[in-house]
Amino acid sequence: MTRRESVRVILFARGTLIGVNRSLRCAVIDLSAAGAMLTVTTPLPEPPLRLGFEIGAEKLEFPVEIQRISPGRGVAVSFPSPHSERLYHLIAEEQRRALAQGRINISERRALRSSRNVRSEPARPPADSGSSIEELQ
Repeated sequence: MTRRESVRVILFARGTLIGVNRSLRCAVIDLSAAGAMLTVTTPLPEPPLRLGFEIGAEKLEFPVEIQRISPGRGVAVSFPSPHSERLYHLIAEEQRRALAQGRINISERRALRSSRNVRSEPARPPADSGSSIEELQ
């Protein structure tokens, strides 16, 4: 499963990226069972890396691999090995909480953004099927 195929939730949680030579505070912007998007303010520590964060009042720590670094100090990481069912459960709880609070998740926001970019075609009347409204009632 790739990061884009898995359900993601917006988090904005504090995290720690732990490397061989040092650790670094970061913000976990979004999270899925396959990876996360982080923001950092200083250079990354030396790999191998682990990401520690809290979700649903539970502290978690997983090994991560850097996938890409964005110009604005955004860092996409993936979880290289499958994780416990607990992570899936915590993500589902966070998504339910977000939906109950009326917050939109990333998949929905992307769907809204892409629907604005689609060219709209004028509405066309339905093809004449030969039936009248009275015949259908």
